[in-house]
Amino acid sequence: MSGYKFQEYIHFLRENVANLIEYRERTGTLEPSLLKIRNDLFNEDPFIVFGASMAASVMLADKSIYH
Repeated sequence: MSGYKFQEYIHFLRENVANLIEYRERTGTLEPSLLKIRNDLFNEDPFIVFGASMAASVMLADKSIYH
């Protein structure tokens, strides 16, 4: 059961990192590390996906991106 919830969270991160990238492109604040995180979220290696999920969570927790 917990694996299913992790997959839901990864799906959530994949969608929202894409939205964050679009936002950062429009504001001219896109960082290459965010593109790497997005790519790593779709990697076949579960350890890479786990690391990317941690980094994506930190990026999305940044209160300065919310108005």
